Amino acid sequence: MNSQQISQRSKKIVTLFLMLEAFKTNNRCLDMNVTNTTHLLMFNQTVMNTTIQFFTHLNLRTSQQRRPKTVGFWVDVFPYLTDNEGYNSFRKHFRITCATFSTIVSRLESHPAFSATASNATPVWKQIAIVLWHLANGTGIRILEQTLRVSQGSVSNFTDRFLEALLDLESDRIAWPRGARLAAIIQGFECEEIGLENKKLPNVIGAMDSSHIPIHPPSKMDLDICTILNREIKLHPEQWVPGGTYIIADLAYPLRTYLMKAFLNYDLLGHRERCFNKTLSSMRMIVENAFGILKARWRILLHKIYCTELERIVRIIHACCILHNFCIDNGDLLSFEDIEVNSELEYENQNDIENDAITAEQERIAGIHKREYLADYLMNV
Repeated sequence: MNSQQISQRSKKIVTLFLMLEAFKTNNRCLDMNVTNTTHLLMFNQTVMNTTIQFFTHLNLRTSQQRRPKTVGFWVDVFPYLTDNEGYNSFRKHFRITCATFSTIVSRLESHPAFSATASNATPVWKQIAIVLWHLANGTGIRILEQTLRVSQGSVSNFTDRFLEALLDLESDRIAWPRGARLAAIIQGFECEEIGLENKKLPNVIGAMDSSHIPIHPPSKMDLDICTILNREIKLHPEQWVPGGTYIIADLAYPLRTYLMKAFLNYDLLGHRERCFNKTLSSMRMIVENAFGILKARWRILLHKIYCTELERIVRIIHACCILHNFCIDNGDLLSFEDIEVNSELEYENQNDIENDAITAEQERIAGIHKREYLADYLMNV
């Protein structure tokens, strides 16, 4: 039974009760004189006034309260946003340029996820703008509702459509490098202005790190992407890291021939080992910068993602990473003042948190030998 039916039923019960009270009073007054009849009329009038006041109060309580919403953003602000630098630039609101926004809309608007038959359906460009505004600012749904004049249910629907279209059409923006792309990355690590005194480790194909993203406790935990990825690389390293190449990482990862990390106990190391640690750490800074740019642009990753569906949380994070690469591919780069990166050189004295299994001991020893070779290489370049 809904609230409207409950309200109507309550009205009927109150009316019946008041009518019975009036009927009882009328019966008691049948033996009264004409003077008392005047009092009876006054009582009946009081009953009617009470009934009207009760019904008015009941209607106020059962009526749905309207949520406050502003009406000016899409009329007074959005049409005047440009790519010029300034407080009201398009980037200040959406963390991307107007040109990038137009490219995203043209890429996604024809996807079946946005098909709608209703005559009053929200335009696709506005649905995409609302989702991008949410991802870029990371504000709560209530603030978004009041600022952009859109209901909470609509925000959820727009987000689902956007995620479906983006992950379907642009998932190849994130792919493990192979062939020419792999060679370009190796060359990039060797040519970029990184490393200690321009000393570079050779044949590096990537840098590995982790970044904390706060989320609301999900209803159930049934997915561990990091575990799946690490297991795949561990079981089939030749498919991911070709012979002779490797990934650089911090001390949280195990030492392998395909995964290099710094020497332990920095204060006890010699010049050769310290040189290796500083070179590796300075080259690995690129992944920390990448995380900083990612979170500076899509600031929903800085705040707690209020969603209890773990799969949906993963899709939101995946979408932010795709959009990160999409912007780079389209030349939409953040300025230095927009990036807040808290990078730390981790070649200082740290505790080794790796816990290798006995069966991986040979791989660890092989990794040690390769690290020794690379340390000697740096001393001779």
